[in-house]
Amino acid sequence: MGLRLRSQMAFFLFTLFGSTILLITYFNVALLAQTLEKQAEQEALGGAAQVIPFLREILPEHGDPAQALASTERARRLNRYLARVPRFHGFHLLTPEGVPFYRFSQTTQAEPILGEMSRRAAGTGTPVWRLWSFEPQSPGTGHPFPGLGPFYRGIVTLEYFAPLPARDEAGGEVGPTRMVAHVSLETTPMVRRLQLIVVFNTVLALLFVITGFIAVNLWGEHAVNRPMTLLLAAQERLGRGDYTTHVDLEIPSVNEMVVLTNSFNRMARDLQQYQGALEEKTRRLEEVNRQYRQLNEGLEQQVEEKTRELREYFSMLTHDLRIPLAAIQGYADLLGRGPVNDRQARCLRGIQSANSSLLELVRNLLDAVRFDAGPVEMVTEAFDLEDLVREVVSNLGPSTSASRIQVDLDLVDGRVVADRTRIGRVLTNLLGNALRYSGPGHPVLLRAVEKTGQVEIEVEDRGPGIPEENLPHLFEKFRHFPTSEGPSPGLGLGLYIVRCILEAHGRSITVRSRPGEGTRFCFDLPLPGRTGPEGDPGPSAKARD
Repeated sequence: MGLRLRSQMAFFLFTLFGSTILLITYFNVALLAQTLEKQAEQEALGGAAQVIPFLREILPEHGDPAQALASTERARRLNRYLARVPRFHGFHLLTPEGVPFYRFSQTTQAEPILGEMSRRAAGTGTPVWRLWSFEPQSPGTGHPFPGLGPFYRGIVTLEYFAPLPARDEAGGEVGPTRMVAHVSLETTPMVRRLQLIVVFNTVLALLFVITGFIAVNLWGEHAVNRPMTLLLAAQERLGRGDYTTHVDLEIPSVNEMVVLTNSFNRMARDLQQYQGALEEKTRRLEEVNRQYRQLNEGLEQQVEEKTRELREYFSMLTHDLRIPLAAIQGYADLLGRGPVNDRQARCLRGIQSANSSLLELVRNLLDAVRFDAGPVEMVTEAFDLEDLVREVVSNLGPSTSASRIQVDLDLVDGRVVADRTRIGRVLTNLLGNALRYSGPGHPVLLRAVEKTGQVEIEVEDRGPGIPEENLPHLFEKFRHFPTSEGPSPGLGLGLYIVRCILEAHGRSITVRSRPGEGTRFCFDLPLPGRTGPEGDPGPSAKARD
């Protein structure tokens, strides 16, 4: 190998290796600096948070804290405790507006943020903090901590602000923030640790670079020029499809290039053998693939036929089940109207509740099978939405459940154009879900507002809410989401049927929910005369079976 080529390769590899080591060192130091800064902040934060329970212990729950601290004994106890806090730097008690009324260990570097941070803590009701930096020679020139670096020379403190609201006898917060406690603690010596880490990483990087340079230089001494030329020529012939190519290398010593050349020769021979085998396997694979396609088509046809038969059987089964269940419900209602004692009344209510749940389950299954079988025709008409709402609310079960529904209708004409029976199913499923998940004692709001050309309908509850990651899957079939009270009841078909019915009307439903804030479903229906003649929404509003 020529001196020029060897030097170029050595320089290139050394530069690449050295740059890689330096980049790794830089990012390692940067990551360790962030880790040290976060560790120091957490250590100081833990020490500052320990002051708040002691402060609650010595100060009364009610009254003026400034008058309480006027007591020499209480102030002495507080000062003795603060003096024993590790790395203590300063302490303030401030009003919620940021006006200090008690101070221990005079501090001036954090005063520019006392008002801002105390107002923020009092407004949010939670502790806030900030790292603060100042020069030891001039403590009045404090400023926010710019970030840890190996050449930083200032002192870093944690400025911790905790709101102190009034508390009842059980320890719960019962009033607004009375005052804000400010604790200032010096952080651990981060700069000294970072400097040691920088020195160690620099020495380690230099060792790696020097070792790499020596390794590259030793490697460049090997003869690679002639074998590399022969290998490149043979590779070019092999790339053109000459699988009989061969490299004749006459080198008395055995080095990496000789091993590489022998490997290349074996690869060429293997490629020549594999070429014929690959062609034969390709022909066999095409034949197997043809047979597989034929078999797959037959299986798909059989599966489709079996699925259709199962769907028809399931549809007939659920339809036949609904008739005796409806009869049981009617007889139970008829018995409830006669003279019965308390025990018989409880038994009848249990029968009605269980039968209603089973009847609802059968209806959902039947509707799901119908929608899975294909588009379902919607029999649209103009009807009074207020009458439908009263009918749905009265059919929801016990009066205790119906009484929790608050209806708010802001309608001019009150009529909408849709399939009355199907829209009743939509309202029943949405209100049933809202009553089930909102819990006893929580109202459910049904709101209908007439706007330009349509009526917007909302169903809102004050239940536990739905996590954001579950919202995209809410209207899927057979989907259950666990709650704090256990698995969700039912089969997971109610919202799926709601979506199918509204899509068959050419409408959509939206949901907004946050954990702990309840859930709101919203959809709209057209007014008469907006999509066609009154009572007939036109062909565009019907879905063909």
